[in-house]
Amino acid sequence: MEGEKMAYKMMNQDFVKLDKFDGSNFIRWQDKMKFLLTALKIFYVLDPNLHLISSPTPEDTEHLKEQRMKRDENELVCGGHILNTLSDRLYDLFTTISSPKEIWKALETKYKTEKQGMEKFIIQKYFDFKMLDNVSVLDQMHELQILVHKLNDLSIKIPELFQVGAIIAKLAPSWNNYRKKLLHMAEELTLEQIGTHLRIEEESQIREGHYIQECRFLKNQMKDKELNTSEANVVDEIVAMVSEMQIGIITEVDMASAAENSSEWWYDSDATIHVCNKKTLFKEYVEAGNGLEVLMGNHNTAKVLGTGTVELILSNGKKLVLTNVYHVPDIKKNLVSASLLSKNGVKAVLESDKLILSKCGVFVGKEGNREKVFNKFPFVGNVEEDPNTYNEAMASRDAVFWREAVNDEIDSILSNNTWVLVDLPLGSNTIGCKWVFRRKYRTDGSVQTFKARLVAKGFRQREGIDYFDTYAPVARITSIHVLMALASIYKLVVHQMDVKTAFLNGNLDKEVYIDQPEGFMLPGNERKVCKLVKSLYGLKQAPKQWHEKFDTVILANGFKHNGADKCVYSKFNVEYGVLVCLYVDDMLIFGTNMLGVCETKKYLASMFKMKDLNEADTILGIKVKRHSEGYALCQNHYIKKVLLKYKHLNVKEVNTPFDSNYKLVENTGRAIAQLEYASVIGSIIYAMHCTRPNVAFVVNRLSRYTSNPSAEHWKAIARVLSYLKKTKDLGLYYSGYPAVLEGYSDTNWITSVSDNKSTSDWIFTFGGGAISWASKKQSCISYSTMESKFIALALVGKEAEWLRNMFYDIELWPQPMPAISVYCDSQATMSKAYNKIYKGKSRHISLRHEYSPGPPIQSTGCHAWEFLPNLVT
Repeated sequence: MEGEKMAYKMMNQDFVKLDKFDGSNFIRWQDKMKFLLTALKIFYVLDPNLHLISSPTPEDTEHLKEQRMKRDENELVCGGHILNTLSDRLYDLFTTISSPKEIWKALETKYKTEKQGMEKFIIQKYFDFKMLDNVSVLDQMHELQILVHKLNDLSIKIPELFQVGAIIAKLAPSWNNYRKKLLHMAEELTLEQIGTHLRIEEESQIREGHYIQECRFLKNQMKDKELNTSEANVVDEIVAMVSEMQIGIITEVDMASAAENSSEWWYDSDATIHVCNKKTLFKEYVEAGNGLEVLMGNHNTAKVLGTGTVELILSNGKKLVLTNVYHVPDIKKNLVSASLLSKNGVKAVLESDKLILSKCGVFVGKEGNREKVFNKFPFVGNVEEDPNTYNEAMASRDAVFWREAVNDEIDSILSNNTWVLVDLPLGSNTIGCKWVFRRKYRTDGSVQTFKARLVAKGFRQREGIDYFDTYAPVARITSIHVLMALASIYKLVVHQMDVKTAFLNGNLDKEVYIDQPEGFMLPGNERKVCKLVKSLYGLKQAPKQWHEKFDTVILANGFKHNGADKCVYSKFNVEYGVLVCLYVDDMLIFGTNMLGVCETKKYLASMFKMKDLNEADTILGIKVKRHSEGYALCQNHYIKKVLLKYKHLNVKEVNTPFDSNYKLVENTGRAIAQLEYASVIGSIIYAMHCTRPNVAFVVNRLSRYTSNPSAEHWKAIARVLSYLKKTKDLGLYYSGYPAVLEGYSDTNWITSVSDNKSTSDWIFTFGGGAISWASKKQSCISYSTMESKFIALALVGKEAEWLRNMFYDIELWPQPMPAISVYCDSQATMSKAYNKIYKGKSRHISLRHEYSPGPPIQSTGCHAWEFLPNLVT
């Protein structure tokens, strides 16, 4: 299997195209060569202790002849690879040496001596490095990290804690206050954490709004100058200001012929500097010294040959001046840095396929009516669509990232023994497979990871032949609410983990064959197919098989099911208590202390390929925020995405989600955008189920007209979006008090005019926040308010019973369980619930609605003005 895995790797990565060794960075080149020759299984010929094979004699055995022939071939290939990676000058110098071992030794003798001279120079450069105010702090931190990498190549290891301290000490003078803050932090920062802190601080300084007159850098220059707010003058002043600050700006770029123009420019939100690959494009140019380098996205470095000014003549005759542009011949695209634009108060907004840059003549950094949009140009950079095929991914600008993602996926598949190569049996067919590529974004919209997934074409499977059952449970959102409330009450530790390639872990009980994946066809075995031993994404039975495998593994470690939710597991002993909540491949781990959480993580990591996300941050698109009293759940980022998706509705902020003047009745005419209406309803329903009980009633009403929406229904749904826009930062706040489970029940009598049915509403609170709620249309007609409230009370009783069963299997909750109070604002309903005497007038109420609350569920009356569901309805 290892040999097969290496063969797959060799096919997808062009190992032999290493950078030419020109006499510099010998240690780095030597490490790369060792990796290449080891992968080819020929590095052993360079071993100085390798025993020699005797000269040929007539008495040699066949085995000895084969061994001598293999050694000669390996020496020839090894020497060829070494010479092939040398520059022409060094090739001519060493090509006369026939033995690869002698070539290797000669190179070490000649160039490894550079270590003694380089050590002192790089160490001195590291200690003399000082950060400047007019350069991005992250750029300077990257330069410092490049020096650390060079020292590592020279076998000089610098501890991470020392590196963090050096970065803090070398911050520019304007960062003195923030440096003191970092030095007084109690926790020890890692390199990743210090980089995050500096990035957030730098972005916050950029985004904080201020008037140009208050800008420290421009205060003296603009003291006696009166701003002209005309559009032309605004652009000229911005270009002049940016030139003074040694930062470039884009005013307009014509990308119409970008595909044919080798000098195209790309707006890149990840680039921290302007980069150009052609010296001929520079108007002013200065040779770079001191070995200046830039850190690329794939963690490699590229040399900067010079810096200068680039002037672009646009199609409309305007001039675009970029200053302090780095000349990097090794980069394929010319990049315009978005961060440098933002640093000067230039706001970039993506609308449709255009990027609008705006700059105010008087006000910088905030939206307002004084802000003017002065230019538009196509946004080409990081909004490139996800590739649809393997060939598209390998030909895209992000090919290096997609290739890494593809390799990770193949690694997971092969290490998991997902398939074996076999000849396709007679009478059998393959179901095929394809690559699916997706970018995963952070909550701020930046690219987090590139994901590639090999997916089986499950639509070709036949039920009863290729699979039987497909059902697989997932945790209820209500379970997550309950556990978050418990975490707030008992101060639990909440961590998050993600199962990499979860569906690959399920074992198959049916024979399934797929074609070899594109890009990884094994040479010499092109006619063979992959017989699946374990599940693969896309198979009909994959979710069920994965859940069964996880269920078996977690129960074997001492966990037990929760009686109400089979995707919630608990384990309690004298040392700790742990709760695990699983939603497909995302899981939350709740622990009474870190020992239990770490033990659980260690066990799961030993059984599956896991990604440890540490403290819970985002689960199922829900932002988890920790505060002094407990936890809060919010979906502001999700709501922003929904609003952006349906921005053509031009929603404006309003204070309520529903206007009673809207007459919501069934549409007898032609449906208006039925598919889009259903999509909007689905998006809002997800927000309603997760964190927004205050829109439950109106969403319930509007979802009844999904099959045939009218203009009136669209007005109502636009108002819901308007309300969400105004209240996007609202969410669920769990303070931990009161630690009492309470329910509230209410109805809205005859909300459906067409069939005279009422609407049931309920909500349960626990730990200071809502954990369960619903607004549902009743299934039968009620003749009075009392009857409708009785039906609602029966539904609440069922939900209360489910919650009681869930708490019963969580040992944190005291036993025996106290009664669950369910509040109702109708005394008549209360009397009906407690009076079991038969009454003919109520016999039309179905038997299923006679499930009325009783011990351990207690129904209690309350006044309408203090009734919580009134806020929902």
